[in-house]
Amino acid sequence: MSGQSATWRRLPLIRRLLWFVLFYALGLLALGLVAWLIRTIIYLK
Repeated sequence: MSGQSATWRRLPLIRRLLWFVLFYALGLLALGLVAWLIRTIIYLK
């Protein structure tokens, strides 16, 4: 049970790390989408 309380104390750090990873993944996805759109527009011209 003592290990579980230690995990709860470190939870905010884990949550912050998860948010960072989530926003990083969303940023990469947005960049990839923008690059794909530009490439498609250039290809269609």
